Amino acid sequence: MRVIFCVLLLSMSSWASFSAESTAVSLEALRALNPGKACWIGALTHTDESMNFRLSIKREKTEIPYIRLLFIDLSRKKLAYIPMELEEENLKFRGAFIAEHARKKGLLKVIFSVYLRLSKHLGLVPTTAIMNKPLIAMVLPQFGFSPKTKGVALFMDRAARGDEVVLFGPKIFGTSYMSKQNMMFGSGVPKDPRELRVYTAYTQTNPAMMEEAVVRALENWALVFE
Repeated sequence: MRVIFCVLLLSMSSWASFSAESTAVSLEALRALNPGKACWIGALTHTDESMNFRLSIKREKTEIPYIRLLFIDLSRKKLAYIPMELEEENLKFRGAFIAEHARKKGLLKVIFSVYLRLSKHLGLVPTTAIMNKPLIAMVLPQFGFSPKTKGVALFMDRAARGDEVVLFGPKIFGTSYMSKQNMMFGSGVPKDPRELRVYTAYTQTNPAMMEEAVVRALENWALVFE
């Protein structure tokens, strides 16, 4: 099946090369995947071929059916991954991790869109675990997701310029974490605030908005599930 459609960051400098077997992606195949095993499920290619990834699913070595959607580059290195929980009717998003050298390239929305397409391909409902990362909390509402609870409200200043994300609100994250995530807490009142909520799970409440956001994010990418 060929389908073409017009991040929380973590250091991955120690990632090793990757290998997996190919399989047709299906809910039955993923449920049957043994802990610690991985399989190729498709590919993601930029239209100018500047970035090409193979997609893999790996079952974590846990009793809970945790799986990872892996993005592997041509040198067989892991560029990014999305941890998920395979539930009866849901595919629960648990975060997104991007290699340091691949940050600031707009990949968070791209890989999140692949997760959403995978959920649809498997016939599962996309939902999330409790999200405590501001960068992800910024993106989820753009895809039609709403917080399940009040959580903790933070504000981003959309008028701020520069590489760092400036947040306002209770300082619930340490200085070291904020620095690694290229974020800082501002003082005073933001000029153009955008609210985001952390320490809450999210649910999909606007399918049309989600579809529009996915189409925009994957506009210059070809996504194929085997």
